[in-house]
Amino acid sequence: MNDYKDISKEKDRIIRKTKKGYNRVIRGLLYVLFGFASINYNLLGFVDKLLPTIGLVSPVINLTVLAIGGLSTVIGGAKIIKNNINFNKIVKEEKELFQSMLSFVHSHYQDPLTVRQIAAYGIINKNRCTDLFRKYTRLSPIKYLNEYRLYMAKNLILNTKKPISEISADVGYNQISHFIEQFRGAYGLSPLKYRNQ
Repeated sequence: MNDYKDISKEKDRIIRKTKKGYNRVIRGLLYVLFGFASINYNLLGFVDKLLPTIGLVSPVINLTVLAIGGLSTVIGGAKIIKNNINFNKIVKEEKELFQSMLSFVHSHYQDPLTVRQIAAYGIINKNRCTDLFRKYTRLSPIKYLNEYRLYMAKNLILNTKKPISEISADVGYNQISHFIEQFRGAYGLSPLKYRNQ
């Protein structure tokens, strides 16, 4: 029973040394590994009886048996998880979901959209919506919406003779002063100077 106490102490020592919040996966795997090791310790009754008959009695061998048993159990569990989850399907569905929300933004950019509305279109919550936008565009949904509006405004400024105030309203800005400020921030010039350059 001493070996089991040593394993338990070693597990506690290693887990205390890992920083709180640092690689929670590693901490979890340590718990799993040492948990399986303690389960496998019950098998050592058999090993303890077998090893003396062949002349091998050593705490190192016992710990090795525990570690190998625990590790093989963890690896077996990982294989089961991998075989039961189709990661390609998950990624494909995630991309399709994101593309549908992106299409929604492109179709409704003139409207006063909120993250809640974009998320509702994808039938997900606001946090998941924001995570997907950050993952695929590196922008929040609203930042992406504003950049898309400015891109569309730039095309209208260059390819039409519409007044700037009309273009501002067409792309979803309620106040022309806010539109001009945002446009200048994105393209370095006011909309009128951008058209006349």
